[in-house]
Amino acid sequence: MDYGVTGIPGVAFTNVDVLIRSSAIDRTLTSARSFYTGVFPIGDSSISGLPSLEEPVPIYSTNDTNDALVRAYTKCPAYDNILLNWYNSSQFKNMSTQSATLRSTIQNSYLLGYDTSLQNWWNIFDAFNTFMTYGVGDPVPILPTVIYNQVQSLANWLETAKMNSSLTGNRLGGFLLSDLMYYMNSAITANANDNIYTRLLTISGHYNTQLSLLSALKWDQVSGNTHTWLTTIPKTAAALYFELHNVSSVLYVRVVTQNGPGADFVAVPLACNSAAAIAVLGNGTCLFTDFITLVGEDAMSMDEWCETCQNNSTDYCQAYWFSQAAAAAASDVRVDCGGPTKEGWRAAVGVLASAAGILLIATVVLSVLLVRAKQFPSLRSAEASQVYVMNDSKP
Repeated sequence: MDYGVTGIPGVAFTNVDVLIRSSAIDRTLTSARSFYTGVFPIGDSSISGLPSLEEPVPIYSTNDTNDALVRAYTKCPAYDNILLNWYNSSQFKNMSTQSATLRSTIQNSYLLGYDTSLQNWWNIFDAFNTFMTYGVGDPVPILPTVIYNQVQSLANWLETAKMNSSLTGNRLGGFLLSDLMYYMNSAITANANDNIYTRLLTISGHYNTQLSLLSALKWDQVSGNTHTWLTTIPKTAAALYFELHNVSSVLYVRVVTQNGPGADFVAVPLACNSAAAIAVLGNGTCLFTDFITLVGEDAMSMDEWCETCQNNSTDYCQAYWFSQAAAAAASDVRVDCGGPTKEGWRAAVGVLASAAGILLIATVVLSVLLVRAKQFPSLRSAEASQVYVMNDSKP
């Protein structure tokens, strides 16, 4: 099936070069469908076959128990332990003291009997936000604007601080980063051989998914970075785009955000940004070779994720640890199910490109599925590009 693109005559995708993945939660599945109803509007296809002329695009998902791609942040015991230690840090304790009056006011005057501890503050903010903003969820008292803004500000501090790269490392976004690199590499090699490849990738997930991926890229360590997502939660329907471009036989990666529908696109500062790359495509641009260097060993396989996060609950990790134990028993070697074992992860990139264009659009819209390629083959000519977009919803 061909999918037309709103407002861009002659530009179309098909069911063989579009891939949409989502976490197995109703709101993210609905977000993915709504997003693509807008991208590929009703009535643009003559072969829809539906009375409404809607252009339905398949959305792929997996059960939440096994979703280590989009929702790794809910399945990483190693990260949970780091958070527990952080809750005892001076940074957290100072904020707990500073916010004590606000939290007491909420508990005594608005949400009697609720847990208004700082650790639980996201749930407090979410209760007010969903009811006051969208009219859904359990009814709660309407807060005065001044108090609501304070409640929101504290939630912003808590949620963004928890996603700081000093706490997350690559535990939450490393597997997703591997997926991104896999599809970029696949686009380049397939395009060089005139093969069909995925040009438009979408992951429908959560703001934690977006921030996890950015933290794996250590974006918060870039000098001068003032991006709003460093201190505020991405808005509902916010998007994170990774674009792979071929310009005059040179490959570039550009990363931008859109903080909700209709918002301006804002460049994401990364350590691989260079003046030469920015001169070609604007702020947020890296040479593809520099982007690979930045990714380094922070992209990880599922095996590595099981070890790094010390996860033994997903089906894959249970099978992985069983195989490790079986191998150890066979060789009479004890297996430590703790820390990770890292392999060298570098790509030799030889690019002989002949035409300019956008290779692939990877869209992260609230969910992500990753496959890790340990080695990249030499990259030859490429004429298309990829973009990875993430739209945000609740965690």
